[in-house]
Amino acid sequence: MADTKSTGGTAAGPGPLEAGTARVDAWIWSVRLTKTRSVAATACRAGHVKVNGERAKPAQQVRAGDEVRL
Repeated sequence: MADTKSTGGTAAGPGPLEAGTARVDAWIWSVRLTKTRSVAATACRAGHVKVNGERAKPAQQVRAGDEVRL
């Protein structure tokens, strides 16, 4: 008999994130708009980051085609 324990992921991937998405704070840091990821997260919390015209929290997901303003 096979083990029926759930690992939390799905057959398609590990968890709720969609393919081709990234956290906005990590994306801002990765394209070098800020020096560190913590500075990017602080900018999000302070309201300096907008995704598609709306304030973004640090963990908000962004995908190709989204407009990110800092």
